Amino acid sequence: MDPAPYRPAEKWTNHDVVASPWKSIRAQYQFIISKIKLLLVYNCSNLKVTRFYCDSFAEMIVIFVSIYIRSNLN
Repeated sequence: MDPAPYRPAEKWTNHDVVASPWKSIRAQYQFIISKIKLLLVYNCSNLKVTRFYCDSFAEMIVIFVSIYIRSNLN
């Protein structure tokens, strides 16, 4: 099975979301958030910053990503 072509200039439509390998928008949202948190935890452990700072920074990025995803899908 060939992967879907990469189309950077197009916005996602409802058909693309339904045809995606994930079942729902919420599943895509949770997947992206988990990857962001993993990346931040890895970077914070390398930078030796406090856990509270890292968690609050992760939550801020999650909020911005959720706003971006919702504005593009609606």
